[in-house]
Amino acid sequence: MEELIIISEDSPTDKSLRPDNEGTVDYIKFQVLSESPYKYTEKEFFEEVHFKRRKKKHLRVETYSLKRVGLAKRYGWGIHINEDKRIALVPCDSEQYIALLNDPTVKKSKAYRNSEKNV
Repeated sequence: MEELIIISEDSPTDKSLRPDNEGTVDYIKFQVLSESPYKYTEKEFFEEVHFKRRKKKHLRVETYSLKRVGLAKRYGWGIHINEDKRIALVPCDSEQYIALLNDPTVKKSKAYRNSEKNV
């Protein structure tokens, strides 16, 4: 089943923004998903970001969640998970996002709120 992770309820933007600070984790995540939509599963995505690009081998990426990703919390990007469990960014101000949001066959999940303590 397809899934759409919707932007956080308390997102500071209603438009999709590119993280502007190169080298930050959010920027690297944006770069990975922009370069290769639907290439990675959730686990593969976190491995690419943290193990390969950031060289952080000690992290436990299996505990990471797409619902905590700053792109969905602060930058206005929905995250689409297709039937093959591959992920891609979807601008919240796009026709694709609206179509996925209105499609009853697509599961919807909310990104975590920015005000949560454990982000």
